[in-house]
Amino acid sequence: MSRLYVHTHFFKRRLTLFPFFIIVVLIALCPLGSFGRTTKQARLTNHVKDSLKIEIEQMLADDQKYRWMLEFGEVDSQKINAWKRVDDSAKFTRMKLVMDRKAGIAPAILDSLGDLQSIIDAANFSKGRF
Repeated sequence: MSRLYVHTHFFKRRLTLFPFFIIVVLIALCPLGSFGRTTKQARLTNHVKDSLKIEIEQMLADDQKYRWMLEFGEVDSQKINAWKRVDDSAKFTRMKLVMDRKAGIAPAILDSLGDLQSIIDAANFSKGRF
């Protein structure tokens, strides 16, 4: 075996062991008995629970605000409600036609609705982060 092979083989092995070594050191430095003991969980009042429920319901409503318009290619709420009541195969056929831009509203409107839905999704995601 050449000296270069032995050196590179040793170096590669050291690189694969390095992350494992770091994890072991971090675990050794952490006080194991303190996990979960330093966190105090406050009880939620009924007022806080109610306001959280309202906020989550608003997030769910916002989340679907433009999604049905995008899926069915319609902006009229009566037509959207009618599409919601049809059987699944008809829904999927309609959605496929809208995605292929063979049915529904103009592509520019679909693009604008997609942008609006993305903004709402980002806002809901940021609300859900702690």
